[in-house]
Amino acid sequence: MAQYHINQKELAARLNASESSVSNWLNEINVPRTGVLRKLTDIFNCKVSDLLESKTKSPSPEGSGPSAEAQETAMLFDRAEPWVRQQVLSLLRAAESAHAAPDADHKDK
Repeated sequence: MAQYHINQKELAARLNASESSVSNWLNEINVPRTGVLRKLTDIFNCKVSDLLESKTKSPSPEGSGPSAEAQETAMLFDRAEPWVRQQVLSLLRAAESAHAAPDADHKDK
């Protein structure tokens, strides 16, 4: 972020996210959703795998930072053809919508 002269507040505004969400991502408390990761790759001209790598490059304690599976998935996604990426994103969005829909129905009852 420093290289691009972007602070947390500006990044949050550009991503239409809260400053606390950005802080949680930076402190490796949470990982941004796929759509946000794609926006970040555009802002910082990098790959998803670059964003998901640990800041220290050392093994992270259990339960912190992205899992090895998440990192591998990001690397495979980065290497995929653009049309494959679009298909994967569409499937993930559909799955997320389907998963969220029962929760919304449950809250109405």
